[in-house]
Amino acid sequence: MYELIYIASPNLMENDLTSLLEKVRNFIYGSEGHVKNEKIDQKRKLAYPIKKNIFGYYITCDLEISAEKIDDLQKNIESLPEIIRYLIINKKDISKDITPLKHVPGKPTKKEKVKIEELDKKLEELLKE
Repeated sequence: MYELIYIASPNLMENDLTSLLEKVRNFIYGSEGHVKNEKIDQKRKLAYPIKKNIFGYYITCDLEISAEKIDDLQKNIESLPEIIRYLIINKKDISKDITPLKHVPGKPTKKEKVKIEELDKKLEELLKE
């Protein structure tokens, strides 16, 4: 399972945006993949200018495609001038990399309470120095 995120040019009209979405879907289907979910956001301001654009349409697409076909998909997406930035993420790799946060020794957690006596003792030590 992969996730394709791309930003389309803000200069696209509604029918041009629809045409772009069809092109991307056809690239995916042509690479023997299929689209599971697709989300199109309204035109939004970018965090920083990309190719002199300060706005863009964010499109997110969940897809299933074989790993061997990803390079072909990337080449096809790069050939579209309407797409100003894209990213393909392997969702299986993400779930493996996530590790839960561990408690850092010496730092109190929200559940631990620090006793006033310990704070007073530590403060006295610091003031003696």
